[in-house]
Amino acid sequence: MTTFLLTLPTLAVIPVLVGPLQTLLALLPAILLGMGSMLFAAFKPRGFVKLIRFCWRQKLFLGCVASVLVGWHYGVFAKLFETRRSTSESAATDGTNWSTSGGGPLRLGRGPGELDPTTSAAVWKNDRDETVFSSPAVSGSRVFFATATGMGPFSPEGRGAIVCVEADSGREVWRYAPTDYRATFSSPVVADGCVVCGEGLHQVQDARVTCLDPLGNKKWEFRTKSHVEATAAIADGKVFIGAGADGFYCLALEPTADGQPRVLWHLNGEKYPDCESSPAVSDGVVYFGLGDGGFAICAVDATAGTQRWRIKTPYPVFAPPTVADGKLYVATGNGNYVQSAADLLEMKLQILKDDGATEQQLAAARKRLQPAGEVWCIDLATQHVDWKFAARDAILGNVVRGDDSLYFGSRDGHLYRVSLSGQLLGKQDLREPLVCSPALGQKHLYATTSTGRLFCLDALTLKPVWDASLGGGDTFVSSPVVAHGHVYVGTAQQGLRCLGQPGVPESPLWSRGERGGRVDDEPTPPSLSLAWQYPSESDKPVGVSASLMLFDGAIYAGGRREGRAQLLKLSVDKAASPETRLLWARTFELHPLAGSIGVAPVGSGQRVCVIENHNGIDRGGMLYCLSADDGSTLWTQTLAESSVGPAIDAKQVVVWSGPEQLESFDLTNGVSLWRTTFTGGRVQGAPTIANNLVFAATDKHLAALDAPTGTFLWQVSLDWFTTGGLFVEGRHVVLPHSDEYRLHSIIDGAFQSRRPATEESYDWLKLPQEIPTPSWPPVVYQGRVYFVSSQNAVVCLGADSP
Repeated sequence: MTTFLLTLPTLAVIPVLVGPLQTLLALLPAILLGMGSMLFAAFKPRGFVKLIRFCWRQKLFLGCVASVLVGWHYGVFAKLFETRRSTSESAATDGTNWSTSGGGPLRLGRGPGELDPTTSAAVWKNDRDETVFSSPAVSGSRVFFATATGMGPFSPEGRGAIVCVEADSGREVWRYAPTDYRATFSSPVVADGCVVCGEGLHQVQDARVTCLDPLGNKKWEFRTKSHVEATAAIADGKVFIGAGADGFYCLALEPTADGQPRVLWHLNGEKYPDCESSPAVSDGVVYFGLGDGGFAICAVDATAGTQRWRIKTPYPVFAPPTVADGKLYVATGNGNYVQSAADLLEMKLQILKDDGATEQQLAAARKRLQPAGEVWCIDLATQHVDWKFAARDAILGNVVRGDDSLYFGSRDGHLYRVSLSGQLLGKQDLREPLVCSPALGQKHLYATTSTGRLFCLDALTLKPVWDASLGGGDTFVSSPVVAHGHVYVGTAQQGLRCLGQPGVPESPLWSRGERGGRVDDEPTPPSLSLAWQYPSESDKPVGVSASLMLFDGAIYAGGRREGRAQLLKLSVDKAASPETRLLWARTFELHPLAGSIGVAPVGSGQRVCVIENHNGIDRGGMLYCLSADDGSTLWTQTLAESSVGPAIDAKQVVVWSGPEQLESFDLTNGVSLWRTTFTGGRVQGAPTIANNLVFAATDKHLAALDAPTGTFLWQVSLDWFTTGGLFVEGRHVVLPHSDEYRLHSIIDGAFQSRRPATEESYDWLKLPQEIPTPSWPPVVYQGRVYFVSSQNAVVCLGADSP
């Protein structure tokens, strides 16, 4: 029974023309009969004379038509528009390698450039050839891709080209397009001064592997006995590539003296059937998968071509394997780029029925061909499968290896993020099949659906940031590549497109007061130990007297040292030593020996605002605006009484400057922008700014003001007093009161609901016994926890030991 199932004909990775060809064959007899009748009528004696007279009258027009047809047939126009770039132009690859699918062994799909495209703006498109199945390769300032045009019933193999364009403009630099070069699914790779690409779609039985120099000139080509839809890998002066039913090849990157290709070794297609996945090369070993009929992941010696090991899989392996840190990540599944598992099952069942299969054999096929997909992690030292992660449908694209997690898409419509130990960290339902490989930027993930939707998602949360349409058409199999602040991707009808622009980086902002909180989405390690503490034994003692501010990649702590108020800036760099931890310290002199910093600082852009209060009652204070670079004073404003803390945004800082007076100061120069008086009541906590509104409370009122003008928008009475600073959460203003939070609408201030304010617990920190408990809520950043201990020191906890 197993043998019977394995003898089913293998299916195309991309069977684009199956339907049109079958339709044509069915209609062919009628078409031929109609054409014969027309010819017979034309060549009756009377009809023949009329035809000659008509042709003579139209001799100029028909001569032009004939010239065009002859030129098309013999490739004259193809030759006119074919390659060649100016010899004065530089290849401009900058020596950057894109040596395998996804660019490298981690399959990141990321090229040069430090900025992620965070907006979806269309930049350019190169649509001279409207269909691009291949995934682009980026080397320096050039983008390389293969095209597929002219496919149809009369030309099932179509025409193709290998194209090089400028990354910033899409302008064509060169084109390699011999008249017999066919529509191509394989993607180019670039390494060691060579561009290598396969040729053809699945129906091609003599596809070539072509090697070009960086200027688009052919170095050599090798003709196989099957299709070459796989993407090559270049390593150690060799080209490794699968050739479908013709097995797997290792070719020398450099040709013989007379320009002929050199086959270093070849694995026969009978033993290695359906070599469709792109290989990975690591430490002298080549890893590749086998598709329909093969169902395995193979490891072969890169020099000798001898098999090291072979592991059977329950499903075909079309996806390229990923190698990192002694592990091999392999994706499998039923289905292919065009046909879902359900479509595949229906077709294979029909083949079995036509061949007279029994019910038992049909039942076995139904069981084996159900929608399914898995990612395996294989230990390369032991060949042991460490773990398996199951999806609900096939996984056909690369598994992308990030710093601490894996990313991949599935035909089930989900984009997955999985830990290196195989645990699900997150998934996002994009509601359309995913057959391409995602690309991982610095902080974002990019993925294309099979219906032509490009998504940008946050790499940690998988929350969508933007999405864009890639135009019409049915077949989107090109994987996106992120480079130079853009996304490059092939489309069904718009050629190669370049989308996305880096957004203007937001200025850093901290206006959280005493609430602390998580600065980013990086997870906290399950167990923590002391990383560092400030002051250390070698430092002068300092008593930190306010909650911390984590601003622009540094910790700011206010306190008293040697009897004077001081603001400290501490490095959070893991490489910082105790001697380099302190970046600067600013001492305040307004109230010598009596000043203190009792409220948290705030920051915006490169400016830090802090209030020095007098320790005596109602003795006033001073608002300082400091440079975040060195702590120097930019401006100051005297306050009529001790303040409970400021609020800040990109343009202004708002503070209680008097007993009933709320005042806004220009962040640039300290000029007063507006003053608003609250009648009756005492100040209750610092104000806050959100949605271009200022919210403030006394023990009598809660109010919302227009941030630019200070105009009251609404004011509601309170019959109770708050016990801490208010804050905005979604559509609510939240006021602490005793043991609960009271929620008011930001629209009109109306009371909405209340919820318990449970006593703050720090059990989740799992503090070592020698570490005192926090005095204020901690701040979490880049997987580390920062807080002020009950001994008034700054403490940093991390996964690593001090």
